[in-house]
Amino acid sequence: MKHLKLVYLLLAVLLTISCKNDLLVDDDPASGMKLSPKEMAITPGYLPLPNGSFEDGTGNTFTNWSILNGASTLSATTVPAEVYEGNRALKVVSTVSNGQSNAWKIQLASVNLATVSGSDYRIRVWAKATGASTNGFRCQTRGGTTQLLSHKTIKTSWGLYEWTFKAAADSTMILLDLGADANTYYIDNVSVSEVSASGAYSAIWGENGELWDKSRIPDFTNAGYRSGNQSIPDYPQSINVTSLGAVGDGVTDNTAVFKIAINQCAENGTIYIPAGKYVLKDTLMIKRSGINIKGAGDATILYFTKGLEELYPRYNVAGSPNQSAWSWEGGMITFSGNISGSGIQSLKIEFPDNAWAGHNFHERAYNAIGYTNSAHDGWVKNVKMKGCDIGIWIGRTSHHITAEGWTLESGPVRAAGTKGVGHHGVNIYGGYNLLQNFELKGKYHHDLSVESSYSLFNVFRNGKGTDLCIDHHNHQVRNNLFTNLNAGTGTRLYTSGGNDTPAGININETYWNITATNNLSYNYMGYNTSGAKSKNNVAIGIKTTSGSALPNVDNNWYETINPQSLYPKDLYVSQMKLVKNIVVN
Repeated sequence: MKHLKLVYLLLAVLLTISCKNDLLVDDDPASGMKLSPKEMAITPGYLPLPNGSFEDGTGNTFTNWSILNGASTLSATTVPAEVYEGNRALKVVSTVSNGQSNAWKIQLASVNLATVSGSDYRIRVWAKATGASTNGFRCQTRGGTTQLLSHKTIKTSWGLYEWTFKAAADSTMILLDLGADANTYYIDNVSVSEVSASGAYSAIWGENGELWDKSRIPDFTNAGYRSGNQSIPDYPQSINVTSLGAVGDGVTDNTAVFKIAINQCAENGTIYIPAGKYVLKDTLMIKRSGINIKGAGDATILYFTKGLEELYPRYNVAGSPNQSAWSWEGGMITFSGNISGSGIQSLKIEFPDNAWAGHNFHERAYNAIGYTNSAHDGWVKNVKMKGCDIGIWIGRTSHHITAEGWTLESGPVRAAGTKGVGHHGVNIYGGYNLLQNFELKGKYHHDLSVESSYSLFNVFRNGKGTDLCIDHHNHQVRNNLFTNLNAGTGTRLYTSGGNDTPAGININETYWNITATNNLSYNYMGYNTSGAKSKNNVAIGIKTTSGSALPNVDNNWYETINPQSLYPKDLYVSQMKLVKNIVVN
């Protein structure tokens, strides 16, 4: 093994010397540099396709490529608008439409590549055309047998086109058949990679980030508590509420005792709540750093008898005509102020079992947990919330909150209601928050809401819902990740509210591995007008019958891969391993 590593190292040095002027193609996240086609020769999964960038050659010749037919139509272009990356690309000017069966009349062939008979490979080509493409062009392979691969219709803007094939021999030649249409094509960055048995990889991520296109997929690894660099702390017990007189009998009012415990808890200490049902008749406000509220799991129940609107009415007040501001913000347990290192874990929060009144902005405001006024680096861990109008609310100036292992559920009355089980499952106004390992039982009007221009770089991962709804409540929301989600029925994935119209516009969002019972559409479809469009989004591994668009006219990258085949399943997990060498469960 040591000798093999030494050989790879020597190859890397030699290639670095010989390829310093080669086209740069794929991001190397570890170094911030990019891999040239020749450097791909020593990257796992890639075949050494010499001069896939068409950079090498003199005049209208291309080193390591042979023009088999139509030499007069092929040339090298150095016009920047005609080159995808680097300084040189292949230009094809076909004046005759030969049809698909005679596409070979303009033909370019690679050298023979070392393949493994029976293994699967993927060809990728960046291309664009000057006019509408009817037949497009195709690839074929020769080795053991000739395989004619499908024709691809080429768009007038740069796009990535893919073919897969099973090698029939241990040596394979790649051919580009370019003569089907009368058109002008520009072709760049041809690559061949092995399709691993472990799954199908994205063209802009790869297996482990070796193809990471950072212009499309942001770095999401700074979401959550302490920017994802530290685990949620386990503070030592400071106070047991029963020692102050709390009684978990489901009858006694424990509000005063809980407020005393919050005031007396030592910094970086835990307020422990043993098993029992503790009645609370007012809000609990935590305004200090280093306070952890912890129960004994589901056996510890905090039962709030009233909601925020019942206790502190805000209906029809200034700024909220005919509606209550509690409909979209606030928590019966709220962490407030410029505090950090405070959270809640291992318990259950319950409200009276009433049917949700519907989307009338006048709920009782059974809102469970909130972070506001710059509270940051906190957590909600292993908490069940029952009968909520809002489960978790994070205000605009709060950030880096981790909510993990949480569940939203309803009692029989609320669950049987005809208007849904609540307003917002989670309502996120702030940024850099991590919501993971969750389940929403029942349909909230909005399940996962990102609400404001501060809602940036949030991660929603490894969760599921009855019929999941990802709500974009504002056109200024940007750069959030939704990964490894089970959308349940899958009838309303992008249904959104808010004052910005048309509702549901998505910009710079990333959707990765989202499955459902029904087929889903891409977020572009059904949410566009001439004035506002979903653009610059990435959606990979969505359960859909729609085809890929790499990208579409609004720069949305829609890469159709069966979620069951997609690897990795969770983009956040893969990024954390690559960027920070942190293993996430």
